[in-house]
Amino acid sequence: MEEIWEVENIPGNDNLYRRVHFQMYNSKNPDIVPPSAFKNSPENDKNLSTDWSKYTTPKGVHDLIAKQYKANKVEFKNPNDFFILTINVQKIIDLNIEQTVEHTPIQNIPEQCGNPNNRAHASIIGEKTTEEIRLKLSYISSWILKPNRSH
Repeated sequence: MEEIWEVENIPGNDNLYRRVHFQMYNSKNPDIVPPSAFKNSPENDKNLSTDWSKYTTPKGVHDLIAKQYKANKVEFKNPNDFFILTINVQKIIDLNIEQTVEHTPIQNIPEQCGNPNNRAHASIIGEKTTEEIRLKLSYISSWILKPNRSH
């Protein structure tokens, strides 16, 4: 019998990882995480998908991308199209911008092709419709994995 993953509290000293499509990366300012990396998807949703460092690594986040379908397609994503950033949970809380962090594991039994199980999945929850909120999040983030790209 498969273990059912419990929702856990994420401590402030832990980190989250966020995958960011290469089109959001600014090669003119390669060290800067752009505010666009923090747009909710879909934009009217309040959840921003991340992964918790307790259960994964930047490489683990990157490797999982290859098991995910592209939006509305039965075609897998290319992990080389994504960079990974890191953001500290306590720094999010300290911003006082009405964002919460919740552990939101994805578990389907049996696992679904194109929508892999992900014990590390976490969400940054709150409105991110203003540039100011996204900019504050970008200031406390940093790139942790920038794959080589040919395009």
